[in-house]
Amino acid sequence: MKLCFDNRGIHLNTKIFNNINNIELIYEMPMYEIINNFIDKLKSISNGYASFSYNFINFKKKNNYILTVLINNNKIDDLSIIVNKNNYINISENILDKLKNNIERKQFNIKVQILLNNKIIKKIIIKQYRKNVINKCYGGDITRKKKLLKKQKKGKNKMKNFGKINVTKKEIYKILEI
Repeated sequence: MKLCFDNRGIHLNTKIFNNINNIELIYEMPMYEIINNFIDKLKSISNGYASFSYNFINFKKKNNYILTVLINNNKIDDLSIIVNKNNYINISENILDKLKNNIERKQFNIKVQILLNNKIIKKIIIKQYRKNVINKCYGGDITRKKKLLKKQKKGKNKMKNFGKINVTKKEIYKILEI
């Protein structure tokens, strides 16, 4: 019952058969929730004993949004999903957490954005590696240190222009297991 409620199900009827071990629960649920791993979750909760059947009733207009992921201003089509207005915040936070854990740090900052109907709702920046270029300078004039840091900054900006992020299929599957 909790699984159906979590998947936006509306309880319609409950039937108890001859013995108490057989119960039929009748719910009205959106098809999107059934497609999105509902049967796997049902089987895991019931240890494989529950069965499932459905009948299509009709189409209903719902408040659904398109959630899109941008990595360094490049749209990742494989991570675009349709979400409900009630759970888009949780799903977007989960996607950001998974991306933050699965994308390797580079020599430049990686900007990850979540768009909801083409409006940015969440954003994180995966920080760059930073080599300590002034480690070899000890004592002496500060201008040498400033010169090395300025040179490093120019190199980082150049790298940001041609640096690319590749999100593999394996990483996408990990992210979609939300």
